[in-house]
Amino acid sequence: MRLSRSVLLVCALAGLYVHAASLVSDESDEDFNENVADVAELQKRDQMEMDEAEMAEDQRLEDEHYLEEGGDEETEEEQNEAQQEADNAEDAGAMDAESEESEMEELQESVRQKREHTEEEESDELDDFIEDLANEEDDMK
Repeated sequence: MRLSRSVLLVCALAGLYVHAASLVSDESDEDFNENVADVAELQKRDQMEMDEAEMAEDQRLEDEHYLEEGGDEETEEEQNEAQQEADNAEDAGAMDAESEESEMEELQESVRQKREHTEEEESDELDDFIEDLANEEDDMK
């Protein structure tokens, strides 16, 4: 009788531990899915900005080609200003892409750290649970 109570107690504690572990796992999965969605959104935004920069560059090249064909002569100063504006636009697009890339890397690092932390917590909880069970069995003997 005493042994059956001990077995029931151990089984109940194991069930509670499994339930708690599944709750922690579900929570970490939700966090991971949110971070994946954030990364996907950043990638989409980055792609849109790259497309816009590419279209601006194509337009600039087309304008230069038109001006060369039309024989429209600009002064050297006007050409330098136009080139500088185009370069500034390209630099701004590159800086945006770099900042988004670093944000994406930070999100990925955060997800990795959370996953490692959760795994460590689960491992520690399991070790504590096993130790408690061993102590209970020693006490019952």
